[in-house]
Amino acid sequence: MWENITQNNGWAISAGGLLIVFGGLILIACVILLFNRILEFVEKRSVKPEKMETEPPVRTTELPETFTEPVPEEDQIAIAALIELYRRVHFDAIQSEITFVHGNDAQNAWRLGFKYGQRKSS
Repeated sequence: MWENITQNNGWAISAGGLLIVFGGLILIACVILLFNRILEFVEKRSVKPEKMETEPPVRTTELPETFTEPVPEEDQIAIAALIELYRRVHFDAIQSEITFVHGNDAQNAWRLGFKYGQRKSS
């Protein structure tokens, strides 16, 4: 008799827990939805529609003329040299070759740990 009572209470507690958890999730989703609707209403209310003009303003796509002075060749050479020096100092070398490791070390990953000090030899 005692086993039957405790078994029924276990199912009731499990079902109650599931209802509380999923009920909470549904409540959270409803609060988020309500909060979004309130913010939409506030934004629409704060933005007042302006009166439309009879004609839309005409936009021109022409750019104003600008005068560009040619850069001297010596300056171009200096800029290119500085860019190359900066690239060599701050960036890794561009690798144009792919090399594959051959031999016993490449086939046994455990031995590589000994080679690079990740494992102590006994």
